[in-house]
Formats: sequence, C-alpha cells, structure tokens
Amino acid sequence: MSSGDEAGDPKITEKEYHELKQSEDPVTSAFKLGPQNGQTFKTVHKHNYIPFWQLNCLMVMVVLSASGLVSPQDFAFVVFSIIYLFFLSKFAFPKLTDPMEEPPVFNPESYLVRLGPLFGGIIGIVIPIAYIFEGFIEGDKEGIRAAAPHVFLLASQVFMDGVAFSDRFSTPIRVFVPVFYNAKRIFTLVDWVKREFSKAGDQEYGGSASGVGPTSDISLPKEQEQEFKEHHDPISSSKLSPKSQKNQTQQSTTNRKPGSFSFRQLNALAVIVVLSASGMVSPQDLAFVLFSIAYMYFISKVAFPIQSSIKDPAVFSPQNKILRLYVLLGAIIGLVLPIAYIFEGIFESDKQGISAASPHVFLLASQVFMEGLAFSDQFSTPIRVFVPVFYNSRRIFTIVEWLTSEFSKDYAEYGGSAKRLYLGRALAIANMAFWSFNLFGFLLPVYLPRAFKKYYSTHKVKEY
Repeated sequence: MSSGDEAGDPKITEKEYHELKQSEDPVTSAFKLGPQNGQTFKTVHKHNYIPFWQLNCLMVMVVLSASGLVSPQDFAFVVFSIIYLFFLSKFAFPKLTDPMEEPPVFNPESYLVRLGPLFGGIIGIVIPIAYIFEGFIEGDKEGIRAAAPHVFLLASQVFMDGVAFSDRFSTPIRVFVPVFYNAKRIFTLVDWVKREFSKAGDQEYGGSASGVGPTSDISLPKEQEQEFKEHHDPISSSKLSPKSQKNQTQQSTTNRKPGSFSFRQLNALAVIVVLSASGMVSPQDLAFVLFSIAYMYFISKVAFPIQSSIKDPAVFSPQNKILRLYVLLGAIIGLVLPIAYIFEGIFESDKQGISAASPHVFLLASQVFMEGLAFSDQFSTPIRVFVPVFYNSRRIFTIVEWLTSEFSKDYAEYGGSAKRLYLGRALAIANMAFWSFNLFGFLLPVYLPRAFKKYYSTHKVKEY
C-alpha cells in the first residue's frame, strides 16, 4: 500500500479491494463478516470463491451420500430447495436494488451473532459427526441411520446459506434458506429422538434401518363409529358451498367477534375431536396443533402485533371466483374424499389405509379451525399467512407417509378390494400434487409477498 494511503483516506477502491483479495488467505478472509478499515458493504460482500466452511459442508454432504446414509427423500429435498430458491428469487423476491448495498439484518460484529452459529455448528454438526464415527466403531447401525439425515440436512443448509448470501439474492431469500431447512430438520430430529429412546437394550440394539415410526393399532368402538357416521357425513359437513363462501369468507371472518365460531370451524372442530377420541391421531400431531396455537399468539404479540387503529386490508378480493373455486377444490380433495375413504376403510377393515390417511385429515381440519381464529380481529395479516404455511409444510410429510403406505400394500396380502387399493393411491397422489402446488406455487411465491407488502405499507412498524 502506498504512503499516501497510510497517511490519508483509509477507504480503498473496488479494484484495489479485488487485488488485495487475491493475495489474502481464503480461510482467514472467509471469517471477515463486516466491513474492515472503512470499507463499505458494496466491496466486502463480493466473494468469488467458496469459503472454507462451505467446502467442509460440501464434503460432509458428498461423504454421507456416497455412504448410502442419505435417503432419496432428503436428497430430493436439497435438489428441490436449490431450484425453488432460484424460482423465488426471480418471481417472488427479486433483486430490486443492488444487494451489496443491503445492510445485514444483525450487526456482524456482535458477539452473540458470532457465538450463535458457532454453538449451533458444534451441537448440530461436530458432535453428531463424532457420534456417527463412534457408531461405526461400535456397530450401531440404527444410531448412525438416525443421526445421518440431520447432519446431511444441516450441512446442506450451511452450504445453501453461503449461496444465498452471494450478491445474486435479496434478503428474503437469505431468510428462506434457514427457515426452509430448519422446518425439515425438526422432523428428522423427532425421528432421531424416537429411535434413540426406542432402543430397548444391548440385546435388541442395532435394529431396523427403516426410519418409519411405529403406527398404533386402531380401535374404533361401535358407539364412536355410529357417532362418527351420524354427525360427520362427509358430503354435508365438509363441503363448502359457494353461497356460504360468498357470505362468510373474508368479510365475515375479519369482522367476526373472537368468541364466535363459523359453521365451517365447528365442522372442522368436530372432525378433530372424533379423530382424536378414536385413537387415530398420534401424540406428535396433537402436540403440533397445541404448539401452533401457543406460537401463533406468541408471534402476534412479539413479531406482528395488530394495529387497533387501522384495519388490515384483504390480500385478495373475497369476491374472486377463481380463489373461491380453488378453496372448494382443496376442501373436496383434502377433506371430503379422504373422510369418505376413511369411512370405507372402516367397513373393509383397512386399518393400514385409515392410519395413513387420518393424520392428513386431522391436520387439515386443524388448519381450517386455526385459519378461522387467525382471521379474527385479534390478529394481523402476517399471522393469517403463518397458519396455512405452517400447517401445509407439516402436512406435506404426512402425505408422503400416506403415499408410502399406499404403495407398500401387497395385493396378495391386502384384505380390501382392488378398487379401494387404486382409489387410495390416486387420492394420495392427488393430495400430494395439490398441496405441494398450494405451498410452493401459491402460498410462498404469491400469498406471502403480497401479505407482507400490504402489512408493511399500511402500518409504520417500529425498527429495533
């Protein structure tokens, strides 16, 4: 550096910055999180190399994949996340301004910001990798297969975080990656915990490597069955008529008092109660619903408070016929037909089909009930977006299990009719296609950006 630079302005030009970068060690420069010596974010955010921690994570991904410890579902999830990240960056959250001028969400010089990822890396990657290595030595195949999905997904998340923080993507995309991967890893962690606590001792150690949790036997007493038939006719209780939608959707829900429930909510609540009382709902799904209620109230107070003086405008017009038909189609595919499928399974004693379809019906009915709560005057627009995104993300995994169960049925050992076998598979495929499009084609790229735009344009939110 020249003597003039030492005595005068500490700022460097972009050309000088790139020349300096070429002479720096990439390992040390990768950990420089903020501007140094008066540099701006425009210069410090330009990285033309893969940092050391990204290379390590890429190596972990390759080794786990080559070892056969990664399921096709997890590998497909990572591939899909890459494609969907570019899709959202083009259509939902494009680069409006130069992202290099965007300041970070948190101060990169904060010790808490630095210690948080370090602590997470030790707990989430370093210690589980050591656990996997020890499992190879002790022959603990079950423990290895339980821990490997979490390590693979977290390593993939770290790698994708590096991609998202390049100058090609905006801030919402950088938020999307950890949220998307963390939501997926929660379920792998639940599966890991279940398999660890299911180890009965040394004699049964190193059991199956299927990764599918146990399904409880279904006992439906005659009285409960009769009550289910009388009060939950799938045609009358779950079908959404266009007239009722026209009078009770956006206009009635936004102005409804907190203590009253709509007819659609009461039907959904009845389905929730009957399925829970019949033993068709797992403790995990029930805990998920209870957690969603508590978390919805939490973020409504902390993150997205309601402004009493200003009413949030509707994201879409309640008179939109296409939207009403779309909701009606979702109710038929997601509730009416699966409930009818469960009824038929009771008559044909298809316990496997009932246990596979019930979680999806329970969670969708819970979603309908929670959406009614979210559209009351107590919650803001982002909370109304949170409910369908949160539940739809969870139900994707239940539908995957439903699909797996339907296609794993052996016709030779199957007790039901061939018609029911093919109808069950077709219904599972239809739900997978519809709700995947609903989440990845409508809620995230269309509904979410519009809702946040209306919320932040209507209210002046305090900056912390």
